[in-house]
Parts: sequence; C-alpha cells; structure tokens
Amino acid sequence: MSNTDVVVGIPELLQSLEQAYALPQYEPRSPLEEFVLSFLLWECPANRAEHALKRLVDSVVDFNELRALRNDDTALLLGKTYPMAEERAERMRLAINDLYNREHAVSFDRVIAMNKRDGRKYVESLDSIPPFVAMRVTLAVLGAHAIPVDGRLLGRLIEFGIEEPGATITDASGRLERAIKAGEGLRAHHLMQVWTDDPAGDSVKIGASGRRAPGKKKTTASRRAAAKR
Repeated sequence: MSNTDVVVGIPELLQSLEQAYALPQYEPRSPLEEFVLSFLLWECPANRAEHALKRLVDSVVDFNELRALRNDDTALLLGKTYPMAEERAERMRLAINDLYNREHAVSFDRVIAMNKRDGRKYVESLDSIPPFVAMRVTLAVLGAHAIPVDGRLLGRLIEFGIEEPGATITDASGRLERAIKAGEGLRAHHLMQVWTDDPAGDSVKIGASGRRAPGKKKTTASRRAAAKR
C-alpha cells in the first residue's frame, strides 16, 4: 500500500463515519480542562475519560493541585480499573510540573499567543507527554492542525486497511494530517474517537461499495505496543 492509497482512503473513511455517527457540535472547554482531558482520553474511551475528568474537578480546588498529588492518589481518583492509571498519573504530573516550571503558573496563555508552529513544538516538548496528548492539545487548545492518534485508533485503522501493519502512531498521524483539511481536524478527531470507542465500530462499511477494506486485525497486545512508539 502506498502513501497515496492511504490518503485516498481517509476521505472515504470520514464520509462513512459521518453517515454512521450523528455527533453534536463540540463544546470547547478551558485550555487546562482540554489539557487534562487529553491525558484522560489517551488509550481510553471517551465516556470513561469524561467521568474521570468530573471526579478530578470535584476532588481538587484547581488543576494546579495535580502537580503535588502522588501518582497513586491521582490514579485512585481516576478509578481502580482506569486504563494505565499509574502511568497516566505520572505522565500528567510531570507534564503539568514542566508547564509550571516554564510559565511559573499552570497556564497555556503564553503558548496560545505563540505562532502555531512554535506552540506545537512547545507542547510536544513537555516532559513525558504522549504524542496523542500533544496532538490533541495542539488541536483543541492551540487551534493548530493536528490529528491525535493513539494505539487504539491505530489498531482500527490497520484493521480497516487504512494503515498497513507495522505503521507507527507518527506515521498515521502525519498521513491523517495531510489528508484532512485544516479546520476539519477537530470534527475528524471526534468522529474517529467515537468510532474507536464503539464496540460495533468494526462493522462500519467504508467507501461507495459498502465493503470494508481488507486489513489485518490488531491484537490488544500489539495496540499497547504501538502506543509506546
């Protein structure tokens, strides 16, 4: 499969997802809420992330408190069965502390004022931030063009033949960015998030023929491995 074949398949995928899922207009949150939510959505269904965000908001005075919380305390707030809770808590704490050390506040105000390229580089350089989180913050907070991809989405793209087995998260994110127009990234991200979360999402038909492109189904273990790339 060539890069051209992949890019051609992405508009068909999004058209099919638009037909399969009726999504409301996304209501943006504050920059810090989007930042924390991005960490919670990484390798996790949206409904669990939303519930976890509510528990965090209800349990701390503000997100600055997350800098000082122990990893196990944050993991407990997320929930005993939350995916990768300890790692997620540690990465989020390290990134928030890095932001604070640079800005002397837990704030994206200066980053938002940067040009989009510099702002993206800044976010990507935060300590321990996963690529998915950096891309989602770039998209939802900075308003720059980026398509978040984690191991769950990558696995589904491979399963549907949109990406080849062996593709990395960086590969997939770059190709999606080139195929999706600036200004349509947030909508595309939410469509692909819902598709990835949907247990019946593997029955969505892609393309005018109504047939699913052939692909090799990815195992849970291989998706987790991809998430580390």
